[in-house]
Amino acid sequence: MNLDNIVERRIVDRGQHKMVLELSKDEYNKVYNEYSDHIARRIVRDHLMNRDDDGRPLNVKMERPGGGNIIKIYADLSYLGNPHTSYDE
Repeated sequence: MNLDNIVERRIVDRGQHKMVLELSKDEYNKVYNEYSDHIARRIVRDHLMNRDDDGRPLNVKMERPGGGNIIKIYADLSYLGNPHTSYDE
């Protein structure tokens, strides 16, 4: 999967960082043939590593595509008191 084809949006509300990743169903299906939160955590981990981002992902959830072509992955990111993240699950 080409990580450059992921669109990222972030929101910070009262110090809580939230991230939404969006990717096409076609791009996703180049690598995966099922939908799960476990795979979503792997994609978030790879995305953060690719960006050299030290956020620790929490509450990662995938919104499975209905009739549309976009997959959304939601995650909270923790930065406070967080040394460099190893990105391991």
